[in-house]
Amino acid sequence: MPRFATSLLATTSNLAAMAFPATAAVVKIGLLAPLTGPASADGQEFQRGAQLAIDEMNKAGGLDGNTFELAVGDVKDQSAGNVTSAVERLLGDPDVHFTLTGYAS
Repeated sequence: MPRFATSLLATTSNLAAMAFPATAAVVKIGLLAPLTGPASADGQEFQRGAQLAIDEMNKAGGLDGNTFELAVGDVKDQSAGNVTSAVERLLGDPDVHFTLTGYAS
């Protein structure tokens, strides 16, 4: 398994265990990535890798009965306005438990 997928699964497993100790649920993971714009190839690869890790985790039965779902925020050209808009959309979704990103400044 690629190192990114292993890291994502480990992080997700730890966070899910802390967030949902006794009941089964869907753990919604936010992902900020440039799916459109000049860096879209990188962002689409990031999305596919995260989705692959989630699919593998769910196929294996999830974690303690919890399954995982990906919610993606497109940061487009990574300008401040587009990043802010994507972050606000994911933060505004009460079902998103945490957010990942591979891009920072």
